[in-house]
Amino acid sequence: MKPARSTLAAVLCAGAVAAWRAWELGFLADDTFIGLRYVRNLLAGNGLVYNVGEPVEGYTNFGWLLALAPLGAAGVDLVAASRWLGLVCALASVVLAVRVAGRLAPSETAAWARWTAGLLVAASVPFASWATSGMETPCFALLALGIAAAATSPRAAAPLTGTLAGAAALTRPEGVLLGPVAIVFAAWQAGPGRRARTAVASAAPWAVLLGAHLAFRRGYYGEWVPNTFYAKVGGFSPLLLERGFDYLVLFAHENGGLALYLAPLLAAAWRRDADWWRVLVLLATLATCVVLVGGDGLPMYRFAAHAVPLWAVLAGALVADLAKLWGVATRIVAAALAAAAVALSAMGPPQLSLQRVLYAAQKNYEVPVWSAVGRWLRANSRPGDSVACVPIGAIGWYSELPVIDMLGLTDAHIARAAAATGTGLAGHEKHDGPYVLSREPTFLLLGNVRVLKRRLPLDHSQFVRVKNFAVESREADIYGPALERDYQRAVADLGNGFYLHYLRRR
Repeated sequence: MKPARSTLAAVLCAGAVAAWRAWELGFLADDTFIGLRYVRNLLAGNGLVYNVGEPVEGYTNFGWLLALAPLGAAGVDLVAASRWLGLVCALASVVLAVRVAGRLAPSETAAWARWTAGLLVAASVPFASWATSGMETPCFALLALGIAAAATSPRAAAPLTGTLAGAAALTRPEGVLLGPVAIVFAAWQAGPGRRARTAVASAAPWAVLLGAHLAFRRGYYGEWVPNTFYAKVGGFSPLLLERGFDYLVLFAHENGGLALYLAPLLAAAWRRDADWWRVLVLLATLATCVVLVGGDGLPMYRFAAHAVPLWAVLAGALVADLAKLWGVATRIVAAALAAAAVALSAMGPPQLSLQRVLYAAQKNYEVPVWSAVGRWLRANSRPGDSVACVPIGAIGWYSELPVIDMLGLTDAHIARAAAATGTGLAGHEKHDGPYVLSREPTFLLLGNVRVLKRRLPLDHSQFVRVKNFAVESREADIYGPALERDYQRAVADLGNGFYLHYLRRR
């Protein structure tokens, strides 16, 4: 088959698989609604804020929000826009992975690389899960892969490399680390006598985009880093690094096995071409970022999904190398290895793993129920009312009330509360119950929002304080005399067979 036809066939087949997998999983993240609320306030003239009048940078995807804003301004539903744009980025990642893998492989077996890389990206359960999540994950993965494509193309213009690196830095904070790597690649590829000029040409757009973003952040929010850094990371510690490393190892273990993800590195024993090593360095940079921030608390390994396309490219190159070695025998082995890799990747985390449980809970219960809670709050609140809760996505989006984020993502005070990060679920370690009560929210949704299929008596021991270590660790300090004095228990019929158990200020 001619190279052009092979590439097209690989793209069409892998793209169809990717679209089907994303549709089948159909995941929508609660955190998506946090960013969308910022966009809605921006379009309404209230500024890039979560709560009107409270400039706090509670997002980590500035570039993604800017991309969604024009769609919202054009009248497109923001939830649908975020999901469809994410799917487009995911499919574009499949296409680019096919192209880059073919570029790295020996010409006579490039088709092996194209098919393997494309199908590995398409089959990955974490990658497919986040494709329609509404968050920036597929966009950031595409930009990281775009940097790899530029770094492996002798025809890529230096400003393009810098622009991609700058866009990655706007889309995810860890994208900042990809910039220097991309600039070094561009300069080295230019050759002697042109390296300095190329470095400047690639660094200029990266520096302009990064500098403009930092200037905006400092001028608008008064900070050099996002508020989410304080809420989720706070400072680097051995415990944080250990949790981040464990996150990556568990991802590999639950998505095909550690050997599957280390296998592409075998090619380092004989690979001497710079392009292959550039992709490996970019992959290692993303992995290092995951470790530095301590992993992630959202389901289906969101942060690891960023690196799946880069890993798939290296895996495709390895299969192509093996297929070239000794003829028919090794091609059979290469085909078997490629098929096994795709099959293992397609299985994803075990059904009873924590990641699957969190994914299923958020998809089938939490987002639908919290959306209903938000709608009920909107219908039963008055001007001046507010709500305090832990999951602030769908509840904040649909209620349109001022929200006190009990985890501090959109609250500067709680984000800076003293807490040892790295010991609990990432992003769920900061809390300050007395402070929450001092803000006098009208509605208190405790127990991680206590919604049940039956109505509990008001004096029930677990009316809102549930026997759950994770919930208790972040809510225990809110219980006490002040809570009993100022709040009364109540039950709301959400009209969908569920009952909300909450506290309302007297």
